[in-house]
Order: sequence, then structure tokens, then C-alpha cells
Amino acid sequence: MATKKAAKTIRRAPVPRPAPPAVDQAETALYEVLRPFKFRGGVVKPPAFVEMTADEAREYQEAGVLGTEPGELPAPDADDTNT
Repeated sequence: MATKKAAKTIRRAPVPRPAPPAVDQAETALYEVLRPFKFRGGVVKPPAFVEMTADEAREYQEAGVLGTEPGELPAPDADDTNT
């Protein structure tokens, strides 16, 4: 009678995978608040600016609560200084 041989299991060494490409932090900008809205657990009211990426801002811009152009903080008026 013939006996069956068990098949040999061949284990292969793990194939090293390339590291994922480095992802840069998304560039953020300041957007002017046009109307009050909830943002990160609080309510933001004008006059104010919030910092976020263009992708984050898009939804708020479509709702009409943020300005459409990234901006800079306005310089304080001479009357606003405490000198």
C-alpha cells in the first residue's frame, strides 16, 4: 500500500512595503466670520476670523457664514490702542 506524503508548507518572508508618501500639513488661512455659527464646540460671532483649510472652509462658505477669500487680521485702529 502506498502512503501519502504530507505537502510541505513553504513560508515566504514578508515583502517589505514602501513607506507611505509624506503628507504635508494642509495649509491654513484666516476666514472672516459673516454670521454666527457653531465651530469646534463653541459659537463664533462676527467680528472674528477663524483659521482652517480651504477644504474645511468650503462647507461654511456655502452656508454663507464665512467669507469666500482667505484674509489677514485687520490692523487695529489708532483709537483701539491703549497708549
